[in-house]
Amino acid sequence: MHDSPPHCSEPNATRPAGYGFLLWIMPLVIGLLFWALMIPLPLHGRLASALGDLVHAPAFALVALGCYGVARRLGLGRLPAAAAVWLLLTVFGAATEVAQDFVGRGESWHDALNDAIGAAGGVLIGMALEAFTLTRKTLVIILGVTIVLAAELDALSAVWDCYQQSRQMPLLASFESWHEPDRWWVNEADIERVAAHATDGLWALKVDLHPGQYPGVALSEPPPDWSRYKELVFDIDVEPIVKGDDPAEPLELYVKLQDLHHNGEHNDRFHRPLRLTPGRHEIRIPLSEVAAAPRGRRMDMTRMGMLQFFAIQPPERRTFYLDNVRLE
Repeated sequence: MHDSPPHCSEPNATRPAGYGFLLWIMPLVIGLLFWALMIPLPLHGRLASALGDLVHAPAFALVALGCYGVARRLGLGRLPAAAAVWLLLTVFGAATEVAQDFVGRGESWHDALNDAIGAAGGVLIGMALEAFTLTRKTLVIILGVTIVLAAELDALSAVWDCYQQSRQMPLLASFESWHEPDRWWVNEADIERVAAHATDGLWALKVDLHPGQYPGVALSEPPPDWSRYKELVFDIDVEPIVKGDDPAEPLELYVKLQDLHHNGEHNDRFHRPLRLTPGRHEIRIPLSEVAAAPRGRRMDMTRMGMLQFFAIQPPERRTFYLDNVRLE
């Protein structure tokens, strides 16, 4: 008669060991993620927004990895666990974007898409960790990481463009980079980077002004320190009117400049009308006049906040091309 071997529990195929701690830590992690997505951001601007976008996919990938472990611990099979986690986190990400409208942050469906992509990458990594062969494990982990990194490309390119913008001083805009139009705020107008009418490099910005109240474009976050320069210079090429009694009618365009201390009042900024006939113009504005423009103070040329080009109630659609915006 043989002694019975000591009792050994068989590995549970649907409840892998090592995930027990996730049963209590994952609710905390999800709560922290919700809190981070809902609090008002302390920083504003294009760079801060891009840096925030970088967090979405990796954060949701990590949460998905943990949630997948919880689902497996609760007895779900691999595919049901993966599908349930991905679906729940995708809905969670979309719901938080909708909720952000109520806390002053503004919804972004691009962020919701990155959340879903990150969750998919995290689920794949979780499934890979259970693979029986090293080759399969490695390949699926690489696929999951690649999916997460793919969601980062747009935000990384925006961060890089912000860095390039600071390095290009005293050049404020030349539109040689495909990302440059993203630097410009647009109101009642259409913009397009075009390989025509360029005065610096190969590209210019085409601006179509619509009939409206104040159609125009603005470089809302220029490099702030203009104190070492004497002039703002830019090239504008105005198209003639296609339909109208006088194709050579000038375009009345306004240039507005303000610093980061601007109080919103009309007399606390620089603005100048330009009466531009069809054709190419090089415009030079002395920065000494800009600094002296606000009533009762001098504009802070070390903290410039906006450069804007706009028209006032144009009666018809007008088009101009902007290039080589620079300080000299």
